[in-house]
Amino acid sequence: MSKIKAKIIGDLIWTTENLNLSQYYSITGRTLPVKNNNWENYKYPKSLSYDSLIKANKKEYLFDIYSVIYFIQNSKFWRIPNSNDLDKLFMSADPNSKFGRETIELAKNLRGTIGWINNGTNKIGFNAYPNPTRDSDGLREYDISRWWYHDENSKNLNGFSIYSDDIVAYSGPFEENIGLAVRLVMDLTDPRLEGGIIYI
Repeated sequence: MSKIKAKIIGDLIWTTENLNLSQYYSITGRTLPVKNNNWENYKYPKSLSYDSLIKANKKEYLFDIYSVIYFIQNSKFWRIPNSNDLDKLFMSADPNSKFGRETIELAKNLRGTIGWINNGTNKIGFNAYPNPTRDSDGLREYDISRWWYHDENSKNLNGFSIYSDDIVAYSGPFEENIGLAVRLVMDLTDPRLEGGIIYI
């Protein structure tokens, strides 16, 4: 039976780990198999690799933009979060926050309890942990998490960031070679959730 770590947050189901390509995922309808070595019809570059601070001595992989587009096109239920999903996530982490109006507590409540320069509380189980991104100084991987989100208005894939110093920030479309992590979200309907694992 297929499984992926997930958490019910409000009326949504969020994956609680960044998807990576040390395990190849394939989406068909509502099925998300793990350790599937075959991406049907997938011929793009797959990931940005980096040394994980969370899992010592382990190489991790981030989805590139083509992988994100592939997910959007091939999943009927899982989706890349949009700004409405982020609204719900942020307000669950801190009722005084919303998309575009972030409080000091928001990033702290979303960050995981290990891996950060300033660890968070992981208050609602989103479990944000650092992942790398490229900037003018090269590959930065110690104090920031960045994820893709889908802007419904511009129809673009944009990014949002959580920093170690209690900041949540947004940016326009990123270049294709910039590494951002992927979290998926699903409306809370009828999948079974047991012990933090979704069975589909």
